[in-house]
Amino acid sequence: MPRRWFAVRIAALACWAVLGAGPVWAQARGQDRVLILDVTVNGQRLNGAQEVGQSADGRWSLPAALWTELRWLTPQVLVSEGPLAGHAWLDQMPGVQLAFDTERQSLTIMAPAKAFATYRLGAGDQTALAPGASGTGAYANYELQAGHSNGHTAWTGGVELVGFAPGTRLTGSAYYRDQAQGGGRWVRLDTGVEFSDAPRMRSLRLGDQITSAGLWGRPARIGGIGIGTRFAMQPDFVPFALPTLRGEAVLPSTIDVLVNQNRVTSGQVPAGPFEWNQLPALTGRGDLQLTVTDLMGRKTEIVQPYLVSDQLLRPGLVDFAVEAG
Repeated sequence: MPRRWFAVRIAALACWAVLGAGPVWAQARGQDRVLILDVTVNGQRLNGAQEVGQSADGRWSLPAALWTELRWLTPQVLVSEGPLAGHAWLDQMPGVQLAFDTERQSLTIMAPAKAFATYRLGAGDQTALAPGASGTGAYANYELQAGHSNGHTAWTGGVELVGFAPGTRLTGSAYYRDQAQGGGRWVRLDTGVEFSDAPRMRSLRLGDQITSAGLWGRPARIGGIGIGTRFAMQPDFVPFALPTLRGEAVLPSTIDVLVNQNRVTSGQVPAGPFEWNQLPALTGRGDLQLTVTDLMGRKTEIVQPYLVSDQLLRPGLVDFAVEAG
C-alpha cells in the first residue's frame, strides 16, 4: 500500500509539471522581455551591462536614449506599450547585423556607417561671437628722446591719447620736435573717432584714417569718413574658406592628415561618417591626404587637391569698404 501511494504521488507531480507548468512556460516564451546584456557596437564594447529588448517573435530592440548615445540616426518607429515601451527595433536599420551569445549573455551589433550621425572635428562652423563686457576709460602712449650735440640738447617725442566707451573709440596723436633755430613745434598726426559693431564686425570711422587697399589699388591717408568690415575685431575668427575632409569609418579609427606628404594633424573618430573642418596650417595650394586606420589595422586613403586664399571668403560673409575724404 505505501508503494502504491508513492507511485500515485509521483504520477500526480508529473501531470502537474506537464499540464500545470507547461502553460506558464509557454506564456513566458510568448511575451516580450527585457534582458540585461553586454553590448558591443562595431567593435567597441559599451561600458556596463545594457538594457536590451527581445520580442516574442525574436526581434531585438534598444532604448531610444541609447540610440542617441550611440549617435545613431533617429529611429522611425518606437514601441509604445508593454515592457519594451520606449525601445526602437534594430531591424529597422538597413544592413544591421546581430549576433547573440547565450553563454556569455552578450549581443554584438555591426551597424553600417550610414546609420550614424556625422562626427565633426576641427573648429566647425565659426560664427561671430557676442561681445564681452566693455567699460569706459582712457590711456596714453608716449615716447621721448633727447640728443646733445655742439652744446645744444634737442628733444623729440610723441604722444597718443585714447578714450573708449562701449562701441566707441576716440584717438588723437601728435609729434614734438625741437627746431634747429631754437624752440619746438608740435605736429598733429591723427585724430578720429570710431564706432564699432563687434557682433557684425563692422565699423564707422570719422577723421584721419588709412583707406583699404583693395585688389587693384593702394592705401592712402585721408581725412574723411569710412564704413566697412573689420574682421580684426575678433582675432580668432577665420574669414576665408578652409578645406573640409569627409569620410566614413565602419570601426573606431585613427585618422592622419597629410599636406604635400607631411603630416599636419591626427585624431580619433568613432564608427560612422566624419567631417574635419577648418584644417590648420594650410596656405596656397597643394594636395590633402587623409589616412584612416581602423581597429583591425586596415587603411583607407583619400586624396584631394586644395586651394586656400584670404581672398576667398567663407560662404555667407561679405567684406566691403566705402571711404571718402
